[in-house]
Amino acid sequence: MSTHEKLKERILSPRVPRDISFDELASFLNKEEFILERVRGSHHFFVYKKIINNKSVIIPLIIPYGSPVLKCYILNARNAVKAIEEAKNDGISD
Repeated sequence: MSTHEKLKERILSPRVPRDISFDELASFLNKEEFILERVRGSHHFFVYKKIINNKSVIIPLIIPYGSPVLKCYILNARNAVKAIEEAKNDGISD
């Protein structure tokens, strides 16, 4: 199991991890095809822009720099990844 898969398992687990650093979360989002669009002060703007099943999917995430990352931002990342997986799976089941 790769480092990315282990981190993904931790982030998607029912219990929200409280020891994830900003660098770990940024690396995870990059592997999940999020792009760091811009940085304003300490706020990093990540965006997922893809066409899935002939639908445009755009998911913005704003995460301030800090370690450990606050629980609410980990939940936002988790929800975004789950939404992307659901969108991909909808095309498979149709």
